[in-house]
Amino acid sequence: MMRSSEKHQGVKAMHINRDRIKERIQEKHREQRQRVRDSRLGGLRRAESGETSDHAWCAGTREAAVTGHPEVESSTTRTPDTTLCYNSDEILTTSAVQDWSDIGHEFGVNIHDADVMEYLLGLEEEIRQEQFFQFYDQTNSNEWEEYFCYLTR
Repeated sequence: MMRSSEKHQGVKAMHINRDRIKERIQEKHREQRQRVRDSRLGGLRRAESGETSDHAWCAGTREAAVTGHPEVESSTTRTPDTTLCYNSDEILTTSAVQDWSDIGHEFGVNIHDADVMEYLLGLEEEIRQEQFFQFYDQTNSNEWEEYFCYLTR
């Protein structure tokens, strides 16, 4: 059983290192996207060389852990080790970070503590939201800002 002072130290350490932890989570996201991409491309390459069936894209997808994208998740794309969690809107999502132990070790926090994991998952959700808004801005050429200005006139 963990004492409350140890819990307090873990959460305090995370608040102090918040930006660095966020950078590490983003790094893990980039690594995972690269693994998914490599796996899918590998499946397509095998299909071109005649090693697999016509479903090479699906084969590549099955080999990769697709997380954080409920619209693409199905029984063929999810792997058994995918971590499921609920976001702030009580929607079931998946954690893109599969192994938090290196973050826990690097920043000296106990990842088995519920408060610590809640904080880490909150940071991960914050990153998702930031990426979503960046994507939206890029695809809509900041039209939403113009619309907001129009509404505030």
